[in-house]
Amino acid sequence: MEIDTKNILFIGGGAFVGLDSLVKNRTKGTTIGFGANMDRDTSMHLALTTPEDLMRYGMIPEFVGRFQNWVSLAELSKQDLVQILTQVKHSYISQYSWLFNCDNVALTFTDASLDLIAERTLKNKTGARGLHSELERVLLPHMFYLRQYHKQGIKTVAIDVDQVADPVALKVSNL
Repeated sequence: MEIDTKNILFIGGGAFVGLDSLVKNRTKGTTIGFGANMDRDTSMHLALTTPEDLMRYGMIPEFVGRFQNWVSLAELSKQDLVQILTQVKHSYISQYSWLFNCDNVALTFTDASLDLIAERTLKNKTGARGLHSELERVLLPHMFYLRQYHKQGIKTVAIDVDQVADPVALKVSNL
């Protein structure tokens, strides 16, 4: 089957792990020896990406030729991740709070626990998608027992730093 792609907009996105090193080696050379400049700012290098860099990275020339513009984005900071967790429309925190409220149990987080979740996500280098995995890891032990919590009169699950570090230990407060 043949498809005419002249009126199709191609958008390629992803982490492209290692692409920054290819661009850096092309633009600055290697960092071996005395007096080598150890530049760790990868966002500057990604802004200098060329089609040749993408082909060296492993993309085929026919595919690379479909991209006319390049935009590089900076990595998310811890503050960005906390904001994604709490402030965006339909945030993960609001979604899980709604799920807990379905069983008449409130869900609260301390600021320190949100910071630790963001730090663990940064450490894992999973970006904003990793926030969901971290929240699942922390909240899964509680989600299985929400009905029992309600039957026992437990009205709030409070997530603190200890809960993030060891989610198996169930800490709940009865309000």
